[in-house]
Amino acid sequence: MRTLHIVLVMCLTLAIAGTLIGGQMSSQSPRASVQIGPVVRPGLPQSGDVFIGQEFAFRIASPAGGLSPMQRGQIVADRLNQAFDQGASWEDLRVSQVGGLWAVTIDSTLIATADVESARAMKLSTGTLASRWARQTVVALGGQPQLIAMQLEPVPARVAGAREEIAVIWATSPTKSVPLLNATDGAQMGTVIVAGAQEMLDRVNAVVVYETASQDAVVRAFVPITGTTVTDQPTRVLGVGLVSISAAALPMTGFQMGAEVSQMITDMGTRWNSFVNSWYVGRNWQLGAATKVVPVYWMDQQGIIGAAQVVGPQRGINQAQGVVVTSVDNMSQLRATAAQFPPTDQPSALTDVVVSALLMVPEQATEEETESPEETAPSPPGMEDQQQPMQQP
Repeated sequence: MRTLHIVLVMCLTLAIAGTLIGGQMSSQSPRASVQIGPVVRPGLPQSGDVFIGQEFAFRIASPAGGLSPMQRGQIVADRLNQAFDQGASWEDLRVSQVGGLWAVTIDSTLIATADVESARAMKLSTGTLASRWARQTVVALGGQPQLIAMQLEPVPARVAGAREEIAVIWATSPTKSVPLLNATDGAQMGTVIVAGAQEMLDRVNAVVVYETASQDAVVRAFVPITGTTVTDQPTRVLGVGLVSISAAALPMTGFQMGAEVSQMITDMGTRWNSFVNSWYVGRNWQLGAATKVVPVYWMDQQGIIGAAQVVGPQRGINQAQGVVVTSVDNMSQLRATAAQFPPTDQPSALTDVVVSALLMVPEQATEEETESPEETAPSPPGMEDQQQPMQQP
């Protein structure tokens, strides 16, 4: 009998211990780690693969911000572990826009940004890449993506008139998303993001694009206005300029690119700048700050596609070497930078310099067209009545 009693006590003790151990194990937070992954595209280093336990979650294919894929992966793993330690679960995962870029977040905490190069390597948009990362993370945590499907879709939160902070592209000034209007007929051409002092930004409700051709360049002047429609003389808001534009509103065909354009900017930049400034003065739209014409470098094509007039304080304008265009889903971000050209990786932005006009050089006419005195360079669609040199009305 005594032997049976001892056996029962031992069994009960083991059962209690097992329950405690099992409870401790079940209460432990999941852990994320990073491992070296494959080379996704020739020319890129080995990727940084993030695992949760033994389950795959992220593949970061490209360097960004001066960090290798492995370094970026370690940061992602650290952020995940910190979130897990604070009690986060798969139901808290979201795809959000952070700093104008698609990212995986847990509630409002940034976990990973879907950069353009990683998305291109995967042949995805940045929004789709962020969504894939988020879904894989949910599965790795034992969750069900279909139950939180809306949280994991890259649905833009930006609406016309909404203010936001562009933390990556525009670090210090507030920004605002507003409609872009065609000066010819008032039609909306897309969306732009403008930046500037808060008190001035509050007054902006739209941007009107005016177009003309002069001195071998097609000029598009972007005028932030207080109204919501195009009038003969809308009220311009000073101290505000572009930092992003709808990709569809930024023409990429019918214009020269590369070394020839770069040389023209060197030769004509000062005159182009004076021309644009004179047009603004003629309409009583003085910029009230220093200006300069610099090259525009399109990161997607690794080449110069035209020029931009940038505006800002004299110190910022002196530093400005060019404007870098980076495509993020359906927007083209315009980043004035002090980096030398051609830029490498993702150069940092000058946070007090914005774009007031873009200048594109039309493709040269063929020999037959050159010999015909009646032929002229084609006008961009829908802007024919803006082709006379800008003069005071």
